[in-house]
Amino acid sequence: MHNLTRAGVVLIVVALLPLLAAAAQNADSREIATYRMTDATLAKFIRASRAMAAVAKPAPSDTAEGAEDDDESSDADQSIAQIAGMYDTIPAARRAITGAGLTTREYVVFTMTLFQAGMGAWLVEQQGWDKLPPEIARENVLFYQRHKAQLDSVTVELKREAP
Repeated sequence: MHNLTRAGVVLIVVALLPLLAAAAQNADSREIATYRMTDATLAKFIRASRAMAAVAKPAPSDTAEGAEDDDESSDADQSIAQIAGMYDTIPAARRAITGAGLTTREYVVFTMTLFQAGMGAWLVEQQGWDKLPPEIARENVLFYQRHKAQLDSVTVELKREAP
């Protein structure tokens, strides 16, 4: 029988943390790669994004001179679950997303998939379909291409609304 000391257990856990983080990232990457965008989900995403833009306007005290942005939620290493969890902790954001008919998780997955499809569309435009990496779904790139004008229009609209 093996006796592990508390320090031994801590060392094992610390050693496994990078592997657990990599596994979570791989699971997120697989989820994004297998997700398929639809017209219905796009409509919900646009409604949610408009609602999010409306609730994201800063209060007058937020724009005061000397106000600092200490938001660390922009870290690129956050998982889908962490980002969705952040939205879940902000009641107005959660209402904006769920009120449009999405879960916070699906909103995050759709956002990441849309970004990936946009990158894939650019790559295909520059270098052709044979250069599209296998982890970027061709169906999502085609979806993005079909909806590019609408997406561009919504992006301009949301940027005008941005704080």
